[in-house]
Amino acid sequence: MPPKRKQRKLRTKTGGLKTKTATTHSLKTYFSELKKEGKEKRASPAISQTQTSLMKSLVNMDTVYKFRLSLTGTSMLQLLSNSSGICAGYENADPSGGSGSTWTAYEWVDVSAMFNEVKLVEFILTFCPAQTTSTTLVAGSPLAVSGNLLSQSAAPSTISSVLDNADAKLYNLVTDRSQHGYRHRIKGTSLGWASTSSPNPGGFAGVTGAIQYYGNGYNSSVIMGYLWIEGIYAFRSRV
Repeated sequence: MPPKRKQRKLRTKTGGLKTKTATTHSLKTYFSELKKEGKEKRASPAISQTQTSLMKSLVNMDTVYKFRLSLTGTSMLQLLSNSSGICAGYENADPSGGSGSTWTAYEWVDVSAMFNEVKLVEFILTFCPAQTTSTTLVAGSPLAVSGNLLSQSAAPSTISSVLDNADAKLYNLVTDRSQHGYRHRIKGTSLGWASTSSPNPGGFAGVTGAIQYYGNGYNSSVIMGYLWIEGIYAFRSRV
């Protein structure tokens, strides 16, 4: 607090009295002591005055991790014609092996256990001809292949239903001699996130999507080619 003041009475020229206030210390000394006292307090703050940093997560929940997942095992799937000479089928993009899934990715269980959410980035089917060393051409139409942004539950029944899609292509597995596969893909650019415990909930979320194919006029019960399945999947919300 400021130093105490004392008063003294002084006589004026006219003989009257007036009161004058004087200080025991100068104002300069007083403020200098206050400044010194403030520095000492800042140099050694009390425990209750110390600042603590806010808690921060070690992992950002919105960080996205991408994984390539492929078919379990080392053997490719066979593309077989049936007794009527038709080779038709489909594969859904869902790699979980659960309800509605047509295949199981080799590392799905391990990867999905680390995250809460998943969605499709890209789904790929590779068709490889089986007649590359044959000198006898097998009759039949080219194989029609197209994508579907929703999962399927049945193989196409006509070639026109496959060719009706915007990304449809014709792959000639019958007369191909190049020994190179054909890759067909779909991308999940507009899909929302889904839970890894239910990766294909329906609608435009998660790992929905499919690739279908159809060909006819083949010899019955013939291996027309081989099929490899893979995809790129995005995961987030690391647990």
